[in-house]
Amino acid sequence: MKTVLFLINPLPSHYNGFFRLADLLRAHDYRVVFTGTAYLRNHIESQGFAFIELDYLIEYYVVNRHESLEDLKRTIRSKQFGRQRYREFLEKVRSIEGVLEAVRPDHVLIDEHLNYYYYLVQHLVPQVCFLHIKPPTRRAPGLPPMTDPTPSFNSFRDRAYSWWSWEKHLMRRRVGRWLREGVFLGKNDLYFVGRRGRRFGVDKRRLDQRNNALYDIVRGVSSIYMTPQAFEYPWFRPTAAEFFLTRPYQRRDTTDNAPFWKTISPVLRGEDKVILVALGTLSADQADVAVQFLHKVVEAVRPLPGVQVIIANKLLAAQPDVSLPSHIHLFAHVPQPELLPHCDLMLTHGGIGSVTECLAAGVPMLVYPLNLTSDQVGNVGRVLYHRLGLAGELRKADPNIIRWQISMLLTDQNAYAERVRSLQQKITTDTPRQEAAVLKLLNYKAAPQLTNS
Repeated sequence: MKTVLFLINPLPSHYNGFFRLADLLRAHDYRVVFTGTAYLRNHIESQGFAFIELDYLIEYYVVNRHESLEDLKRTIRSKQFGRQRYREFLEKVRSIEGVLEAVRPDHVLIDEHLNYYYYLVQHLVPQVCFLHIKPPTRRAPGLPPMTDPTPSFNSFRDRAYSWWSWEKHLMRRRVGRWLREGVFLGKNDLYFVGRRGRRFGVDKRRLDQRNNALYDIVRGVSSIYMTPQAFEYPWFRPTAAEFFLTRPYQRRDTTDNAPFWKTISPVLRGEDKVILVALGTLSADQADVAVQFLHKVVEAVRPLPGVQVIIANKLLAAQPDVSLPSHIHLFAHVPQPELLPHCDLMLTHGGIGSVTECLAAGVPMLVYPLNLTSDQVGNVGRVLYHRLGLAGELRKADPNIIRWQISMLLTDQNAYAERVRSLQQKITTDTPRQEAAVLKLLNYKAAPQLTNS
């Protein structure tokens, strides 16, 4: 039995996306092991996968000017600070080497956000591939960067705009990289990674491919995108080292959803249109912005007749002074994949997980991206291109505009839903071919079939 180690960025949403691939490998007799922090043990083991704890090396980012200046001062004043950081780096290296020694994997699949781990493990395992929870974010003709919501139709004007948008974006990335390096006078964690990689025969400076929207990738290493290829612009051409995989997976939910279904079932049996409003998992810096937006959504749908609105947000649900009319239902959590088939529309932040679930359920989308430095923004362009819904700017949202957009989508709901279903049919048709390609990449060989003599 071959063993596959999933080296995943320790966020629940990332695991949820990669469980689909893990389930495929498990069904073909691979042993599957996930790295994670102690907090995520139950999240992983509840799906029946093995867990091993890892002390993660997380790339430093400039969070605010004050903290960066303090780190710069310590770097200048004390060589001991640099030595301490290097010792901490070596502790992280020993952690991943200990994991590899314990698991002894045949394949290591590394989350895109942890791409620098390639230089730490490539000499210790037979095969390394990258996993992507987002659509491809590399530069390609006629495609704006994923941080640009503008839909492209591959005209000369669109290609010129995309080129200019990429130039601006890559310059911002270069500036950000210079700042991260400058705080430590060039010797940040990635400097240590590069130095260790050269020790084992790989030069990070030559292999880094930086014409990417959200993170660097490594030249020549195969990538598996856990996103629908049919959702991409049709003129995008994958390279020989790029693979897509979208397949159904019913995640085992350990939450007791019986009280939710008891409350909401009478609503779903009615004649009104059902709208789901959910903004995904919120980070601390997004919480206030998200709650302010949800208050605008409540104001937008308050006077709408003939609709039932289900809002899922634990922060808004925790506010004691929220006054809602009878057609707006607020929950801290909902079983989104199971609820969506009962809905006529979803107002979403545009994360690829929610987009994929809407496609599977045949539900049109109203997309208001929350995280402007993630794929949510680029997904807007693809939703608009395929005419799967409408979109807006979350931080500039106007309740009147939201109300108008919802009315437009519900008025023409059949046409939007038909386009969503058509795209999902293409995704379903692609799945067997994609599964076979990924299994071939990971050297799957079916057990010989015994025949009766």
